[in-house]
Amino acid sequence: MRMSSWKLCWTGSRTPSPKRWFTYLFRLAGRLKMIKGENPPSYSVFLDCNDSPGAKFIYATLDVSVYDILSQTCVPPFVQSFFDHYKAVNHDGHTMSLLSVQVNELVNGVFIGRYMNHCLGDGTSSTLEGHGPIINLPHTNPDEFISRFEASEFKETIFHFSVGSIAKLKAKANAECNCCNEISSLQSLSALVWSIAGELLERDLGWAAWKVHQAVTDYDDKAIHEFLNSWLRSPYVFQFGQLFDRFNKYGSEFGMGNALALRSGYANKFDGQISCYPGREGGGSIDLEMCLSPDTMRALESNVKFMEAAGLTIT
Repeated sequence: MRMSSWKLCWTGSRTPSPKRWFTYLFRLAGRLKMIKGENPPSYSVFLDCNDSPGAKFIYATLDVSVYDILSQTCVPPFVQSFFDHYKAVNHDGHTMSLLSVQVNELVNGVFIGRYMNHCLGDGTSSTLEGHGPIINLPHTNPDEFISRFEASEFKETIFHFSVGSIAKLKAKANAECNCCNEISSLQSLSALVWSIAGELLERDLGWAAWKVHQAVTDYDDKAIHEFLNSWLRSPYVFQFGQLFDRFNKYGSEFGMGNALALRSGYANKFDGQISCYPGREGGGSIDLEMCLSPDTMRALESNVKFMEAAGLTIT
């Protein structure tokens, strides 16, 4: 793979140039800076947008086709090379760019990989505005809270559930638990995903979906405030655990229309991780990115009901 620095530009009126983009999102061109105090011991981190080499743009050409990526059931390992800052953590923003965009020119397509430091934003926002109160964490040295995550062996697959398939799952779940359409589409799909586990093997889709529905309902405003107040009383740095993300990834068109498919980088990948995206066709379709141990993935792919819902056949 040949790589070099590249100035990313778009033409037309739909997408602004990077120069205009950074006029509004100038924080993306900054770096994290640290101030360490001795008496009392302290370790403060702030964003410096003046003394920084800026954001990073990479152009790469590969002898790989779109078919080479999408024809495989599991995501091929070489896809990770499409993303910059492999295995980086937020604290690396002291020396690494906070934003890195890598444009990979394939034989018959383009793959755009983006890295953004989570100190600036999350999967929904492009950048965070404003500020809140200063929160004191019980740490005086970065070694006390930085952990380099090493994922265990897992298989990564993206399953697509069409509008019709999701509608059938929702109708079936509501019918089996005698609900008046209280079970949502996502709750129905969640129940199907975990139908290969433990006591769910002996239960129907409606029972599992109702359990998911109850868990969501119980996580109300009171529960959220109790968690936040508890964290403020005893703050800590979050480490990896179970995730169930839901972002509109196809909404980022870059002025070129909807992407053909989605793939993600190394971050937040571990056995049991699930990311949920609105499907390319819209209308309630869902793309489900799943990372499971090889044995668990084989069990899931041997589940007739799950594979039929995903429009796949067991080979």
